[in-house]
Amino acid sequence: LFAPHLALGTTSSVTIYAQTDAGRKLAQVPLDGKNFDINVPGTIELPASLDTLDIRYDKVWRSTPKIASYQESQYDFWSDNSALERFRVDMPLIAGHLPEVGVLSAQERYDLLKEARQNQIDYDDYNKLKVAGLVVLPGENIHIGVKYKDKSGADQWLTATSKVISHPVFDVMEEGYKEPKTTAYVGETIHLRVVDLGGDVSDQNDIVSVLMQAKSGAKHRVDLVETTSHSGVFKGSYQLSYIKTIDANKAADPKASEDEVKGEDKVKGEDAEINVRREGFPVNYDDAVAMRYTASNGLKTPTQIITISKGSDGTIKPFSKQYDDAEIAMRTQFSLAESYLELAKSHRLLGKTDMAALEYTNAKQLLATAMDQFKDPDTRSHAEYLLGTLSLEEADDTPEGEIKEDRYRAALSRFMNVVGTYPNTLHASKAQYRIATVYEKLKQPDIAAQEYVKLAYKHPDSEFLATAMAKLGSYFLRNAAAYEKEAKELLADTENKDAQFKGEATQKLAESEYVKTAQIFGRLQQRFPSDPLAGKAGLRAGQSYMRAKKVDDALAAFMNVVNNEEYDGKTLRAEGMYWAGMCYQSLRQEMAAYSIYKRLTYDFPESKWAAYARGQLSQGSLQKLESELEIERLEEGR
Repeated sequence: LFAPHLALGTTSSVTIYAQTDAGRKLAQVPLDGKNFDINVPGTIELPASLDTLDIRYDKVWRSTPKIASYQESQYDFWSDNSALERFRVDMPLIAGHLPEVGVLSAQERYDLLKEARQNQIDYDDYNKLKVAGLVVLPGENIHIGVKYKDKSGADQWLTATSKVISHPVFDVMEEGYKEPKTTAYVGETIHLRVVDLGGDVSDQNDIVSVLMQAKSGAKHRVDLVETTSHSGVFKGSYQLSYIKTIDANKAADPKASEDEVKGEDKVKGEDAEINVRREGFPVNYDDAVAMRYTASNGLKTPTQIITISKGSDGTIKPFSKQYDDAEIAMRTQFSLAESYLELAKSHRLLGKTDMAALEYTNAKQLLATAMDQFKDPDTRSHAEYLLGTLSLEEADDTPEGEIKEDRYRAALSRFMNVVGTYPNTLHASKAQYRIATVYEKLKQPDIAAQEYVKLAYKHPDSEFLATAMAKLGSYFLRNAAAYEKEAKELLADTENKDAQFKGEATQKLAESEYVKTAQIFGRLQQRFPSDPLAGKAGLRAGQSYMRAKKVDDALAAFMNVVNNEEYDGKTLRAEGMYWAGMCYQSLRQEMAAYSIYKRLTYDFPESKWAAYARGQLSQGSLQKLESELEIERLEEGR
């Protein structure tokens, strides 16, 4: 923005607003309107400064590979701005859910957060408002506006528009999606990846298709599934099967030529009966397979060609039992691998590391064989998950050092492959949980917390969700305790006003983190009331509310534990009674505190919490109250 008259100093800034066609349509605002309305859904405000732009977004689109097509433009802004007359701003364009509101004031955001905390609105709805850029769709216009005053003092808008475009990238990759692949053997699996934000059209995991055609005649479209919602990255794996093993009636139209792949994507004579995902894509020895992706805007990627080798990639294996039923063979192989894994765990605990290492090796060989023989996603994801578990067990058994970390990284790679390549299988949720635990072992708690959140979002019915919520609550509890400790140290310096100001701000931050902790533990208790962690989670919620100075909320949390007779009495319910009494004392409700302390000593007299309660009853106002009640009882008896 060229505006020398607004550059009053080196720290001067102006506010720039941006919105999209989608937002204007939702608000029923003319797309070419000159009057800029900041209440249009999805509108963002950004401060433009005179400084050089910070590289805050790593110059790449969020959650996509570092491919040149999705790099931000490297524009020099005409000069070095030494005259301080041009305001600059960095505006990230992202795929995502379009917020239903426009620009919110600080007070409006605070009110929404307050409503979310009071369960008046869902937290998921509140989180949708917290976007890290302008949510756009390919092909639509971005409307940019700056507000200014004309000579008469009236508000006017200076506006500009820009069109969003997307450029697809298609690759044929090795397993793991790190290296390109140009040759393959018959029976091998190829891994396809498309990066196209234009293919992200909904809040679900979208699907795009790639056209595959062999020189020998087979021609089919194959589906690629988006790795996560709004990632714009689509992946799929397909086996190259020997054409003579597939029934001739199911082969694709032999009249289809390789030239058609390089021409139109319309499939003529494509045989819908063949299931490429189940039976594989039919090829011959010394064949070639051409593949290409066409985006929704009609833009075609360069054709990728895989050359099929003349021979086979053979291995020598010892004779083993042959099963007529492939499913029984698969189950037997997995059972053997899991048995080796359990034996290895037992021998590792007994200190027999040599035997454990041999059993790990046998398990890996069985799983590698299973992945070669069985190509369906469920089986491969199961094998990949067990291989990751093996690597994790080996890492746990390795002394501290680089090798230990390398093995953790190897396990992480396996689990990520399950989540990325087989997201709809049974083991995807288990692998997501393992990813978070591995990051904990790598001492990266912030990333681990993000992975636990992904588990809750992607797999709300996961068997590990209660444990993940407990670990996520513990993460926020540690953060809150760290902020509280820092605040205490700052506030102790009473002579330093800056330290006092920072200490008060840090203390508020600590209290906010304690509230988050309490809400997470509270949700755990509410959603999984019969889980072994539920009672302890209720106590953690109450204690966190206490440290956040939310005594009423803390009391309610403790009473939820006290009133649930399914919880263990001597530990959980007794502790809940004690802390409820402390809350009553903080609220100056002495009679209520006295009553629950006495109830604790009657119901669970042998617990340590009853001893603590007796200590409270023998002090101060509670001792005086007990004496007065005793006198009243004596007088009534007289």
